[in-house]
Amino acid sequence: MFHRSISAIFFCCVWLQMISMPSFAQVTWVGTVRIPGTANDKSGLTGTLETGTPQGALGGFSAIEYSGTRDRYLVLSDRGAGDGAASFQCRFHEIEFSVGDRPSEGRFELVSTTLLCSQDRRSFTGSLEPIRGWDGKGHAPSMDPE
Repeated sequence: MFHRSISAIFFCCVWLQMISMPSFAQVTWVGTVRIPGTANDKSGLTGTLETGTPQGALGGFSAIEYSGTRDRYLVLSDRGAGDGAASFQCRFHEIEFSVGDRPSEGRFELVSTTLLCSQDRRSFTGSLEPIRGWDGKGHAPSMDPE
């Protein structure tokens, strides 16, 4: 998910327009927005994960929700590089984007990055390793934020 050497297509935006039969939808291509595979988020994290991926890499998006305001969306990252193979700090991003007919016409801006943590301020990680010895009590040491 976090391929830094290749430009990642940020979103292939489609608009589903329901037509007469509820079980059938017509898909219409709206446009493309691209972000570089080398882009960083706004977490302020430095260094690399166990997989060699930079801790502040922007990517691994697995969910998006419209904020209700202009072109703003909330984007949730998955477990991180290797899908649980690293101690990736779970996070979500607030973004603004609009699409164009060509990738050069699309606009993307990262507004903010928020690291997810418990009420007692302990970070949630996407790593599966802490779960192996967890007794199921107290702070869950790992999570899949979806």
